[in-house]
Order: sequence, then structure tokens, then C-alpha cells
Amino acid sequence: MVSSSVRVWLAVVGVCLALPLTVVGAAEPVVFGEQQPEAALPPADSPALFRSLEIRFPTQGNVPTVEIATYLYYMEVDDEVSLPSQQRWTPFDAALETLLLEDFERLWATDFLNDISIEIVDDPYPNGVEGRRIIFLLEERERVRIVTFNGSEAYDRTEIDEAMESVGIELRLDTRVNPGVIRTTEGLLRQM
Repeated sequence: MVSSSVRVWLAVVGVCLALPLTVVGAAEPVVFGEQQPEAALPPADSPALFRSLEIRFPTQGNVPTVEIATYLYYMEVDDEVSLPSQQRWTPFDAALETLLLEDFERLWATDFLNDISIEIVDDPYPNGVEGRRIIFLLEERERVRIVTFNGSEAYDRTEIDEAMESVGIELRLDTRVNPGVIRTTEGLLRQM
């Protein structure tokens, strides 16, 4: 009769012996110094191509408050980037420039932004074909973090909120700062 501790020990030894065989059999060899496949390049006689798209937030340390996917939702140019792995080469032409302007207008209409600009940078391919990198430079509107009313103590917060509601002014937390709403609120407070 074999004790339970011996059975456990035999099971552990069996697993340990089987494990290296499985790992060794499944592992791929690592070869150093082997030449890597070259990246796909466009044909040498290609026109200027749309090589890449970047979205930057330089005044915010490149950290957006809105998800990048949200901006991409409003953009169509991201579907036009050349894809070397698929041998898809998109010419940088008048149609692409029109699409860029339309994306610019769509992004501006979101009301997420204080400023937007587009830079087009030459970024040639290793074989000399002209490439263009498109960079959207975005500056997002600030968000309302806290609402305070400084000055007179004649009105409490409830009275101010009711007066704002009666004229249709809303100042909610975590919404975009709107200078027009701030001016309207200041005017209302002066009239009270």
C-alpha cells in the first residue's frame, strides 16, 4: 500500500518530467543575426502618398480628456492611410485634401475643441517615394470642475440656481467650459 504523501510526490515528479518535454517541444528557436524581411515599399514611380496620421494634444502634454476613438469616429481620413502590408497606397491628392478639410469641420463642430490645426509633413519612404504625414493638433476645451460664485453674500446658492434655471442657463460639472454661458451667467448675477 502506497501512502498518500508518496502518491503526491510521484504526481509532482511526473508533472515535472512531462513539463520540460512539452515546453521544449513547443518552443521556437531564436536565431540571432538573421536578416529581417524588408518593409513593403511603394512602387518607385508612385505619386506623393498619404503615409501616416497622427493626433496630438501639444498644449495638454499629449493627454486628451476625450478618448481618441471618439475623435476618430468623426474622421474619415483615417480609413485612407496607406497600408504597406496590404500593398495599398493612397495618393496625397486634391480628393484627400478635401477629406482633410471635411474632417477639420466635423471635429470643430463637436464643440470639444478650443483650437485645431493640421500640419502636413514630408516623410519620404526609404526608396525615395514622397510620403506625407498628416498631424492633427488639437486643444480641447476645459471642463467644468467646480462652480463657485464669489462676491456678494446677498443671495444663497439655491436662489442663484433658480434664477439660472428660469432663463435656461445650465452649469453642470464635467461639461465643457463655454465662455458664452459664463458671460450670460455674469450678466444674470449683475441683474439680481
